[in-house]
Amino acid sequence: MFALSRPRSQDHSTPPRRGGRLVAVSAALVALFALAGPAAAAEPHPDRIDFAYTNLFTDPDVCAADGLVLDVVERVSGFVVNWFAADGTWVRSTVVVDIQFDLVASNGASLSERDRIVRQFDTQGYRELGLWEHVIGPNGVVVLDAGRLVFDLDGNVLFEAGRHDFLHGLSSFCPGFLE
Repeated sequence: MFALSRPRSQDHSTPPRRGGRLVAVSAALVALFALAGPAAAAEPHPDRIDFAYTNLFTDPDVCAADGLVLDVVERVSGFVVNWFAADGTWVRSTVVVDIQFDLVASNGASLSERDRIVRQFDTQGYRELGLWEHVIGPNGVVVLDAGRLVFDLDGNVLFEAGRHDFLHGLSSFCPGFLE
């Protein structure tokens, strides 16, 4: 029904997101409520699920080309709200996510990322709004993907507003560890 990771535009390659697990969890929650149908329609208000987790891990791959291994602290919180028509059919869903990454490279340099993403799904496609990638290093902004993107059901970009570094060719935030 919907892509589980950020789609690639036809003209630009978008690298995989570190938050892929988060997008998969969000999409699974949306799908779960879409299947709930009539039971959810009986409720007078939209259905909402809150989620939060913290994950500590070492990533030897994402900056391997720069000779770096990352120690990562990932903090995620958010919620999913699903709306249903009177007959119980799914109408739309909204996923709101706050993400924080503290990233320390094997050379001792550190970056931080603070994102807030709103994804709105409906029968025509979906929209992303907010800060998808906001990575800051000692010398300022390393990556900024912010604004609004509208996709069709096949993941093609229909509309774009704002600054989208990854969508337009930036392949990595890793050079920020080397400045």
